[in-house]
Amino acid sequence: EQLIWRLKVLVGKDFLAKSCIDTRPIPERFSALQAGLGFIGRHTNLIHPRFGPYIFLSEILTDLDLKADRPVSGDCASCEDCLHVCPTQALSRKDPMDARRCIAYLTIEHAGVIEREFRRKIGDRIFGCDACLAICPFAAKSVQTAWKEFYPSQGTGEWLDIHGIFELQSDSEFKKRFKGSPISRLGLKRLKRNACLVLANSGDTNAIPYLEKALHDPSPLVRIHAAWGLGQFQSDRSRQILIQRLSQEKDPRVRDEISVSISSS
Repeated sequence: EQLIWRLKVLVGKDFLAKSCIDTRPIPERFSALQAGLGFIGRHTNLIHPRFGPYIFLSEILTDLDLKADRPVSGDCASCEDCLHVCPTQALSRKDPMDARRCIAYLTIEHAGVIEREFRRKIGDRIFGCDACLAICPFAAKSVQTAWKEFYPSQGTGEWLDIHGIFELQSDSEFKKRFKGSPISRLGLKRLKRNACLVLANSGDTNAIPYLEKALHDPSPLVRIHAAWGLGQFQSDRSRQILIQRLSQEKDPRVRDEISVSISSS
């Protein structure tokens, strides 16, 4: 908004302009490509020749007559590091990306049940995944931002208290806890869903009481992933919790998950 105001002062006339940062369905990467800000890497993210792939794209739509910038030449050459490091093989030589396999999609955008084949591969990622960016050679060009608004300390911090997530009892508590954070996009049910997978993947038996609590959550989505999580421990304690819950569970999808977990534990 400040930039729009400054542009109007600079050109000396009014014009139509709207800031659309994360608020409109705009193909930002391809607009940035046409604007000469970089090239599209094999991991499908924009790579800026000076700053690498760790950049935040923002845009203004306007009817102001501006001269177009020249596209930037560049490519990944023979590098395929991102293809090999992707936990779910969402990237391949043949196709740019299968977004349905991407952990960023599964943990953030996907609203339903995460398929069993991906649950282990999510590892400790509760919100998104940067594996393909972290290994990108161009990431070495990254510099620390001077904008404090982007610092972890301005949001939830560098790490989440995953156990504290299960202490949240309502959407209002969730909204208060994550106000101003991108995590607020998830909603409480999906955050707990993701947390169940992360706890299970930790292999720490101290996670069992939290998964047991999640197995009684009002949301079937949470209970499904809690049931899977308990089944991963393959202990007498977790098995007993699942058996006891099966006798009380009414939702057929949750019952199915519990039954599978019991048979595999």
